[in-house]
Amino acid sequence: MVAVRPAVPDDAAAIARVQVATWQSAYAGIFPAAYLDNLNDIRIAAGWGDSIARKGHRTLVAEDDAAGRAPVVGFVHAGPGDGEGEAEVFTLYVLRDHQRRGVGRLLLGLLCRDLAPDHSRLVIRVLVENAPARAFYERLGGVAGDVRRLRVGGREIDEIAYHWPDLPRLSAALAGAAP
Repeated sequence: MVAVRPAVPDDAAAIARVQVATWQSAYAGIFPAAYLDNLNDIRIAAGWGDSIARKGHRTLVAEDDAAGRAPVVGFVHAGPGDGEGEAEVFTLYVLRDHQRRGVGRLLLGLLCRDLAPDHSRLVIRVLVENAPARAFYERLGGVAGDVRRLRVGGREIDEIAYHWPDLPRLSAALAGAAP
């Protein structure tokens, strides 16, 4: 059974482990293997403690009772976007063995519910080469937008934005309500 709750600073290490594992599985063949192999969850966890506590940002974790010692199996983190009324999802990661089970949709749905009272629009950026994530956002009605170039792991790569111009409508759709 997967349950979602707000993250607390003590979740930083578990969030970092999910981030590293997800990057290593999702980005194999996209980023150099040496870069992915050298990702350090201890260093990454240090930044998550601050991100979780950042004012105006929201982080949720998904826990699986059946996962044993590492119950955090996914997380989502968002904050203010660039435009007025816009929220941006900065990260949404789910461990490979929990993908395609509704965990990402549940995380995003609960996050949208939390963001909708204060934001009217949503944006999520994803690597152009990450076809599974792009398909997920497209199934949810995301409208592809601008592409920008990033430099990660010594490689230049394109990132595309997906927009939802009506966050309350997306929130209702993810909750299963009629828009």
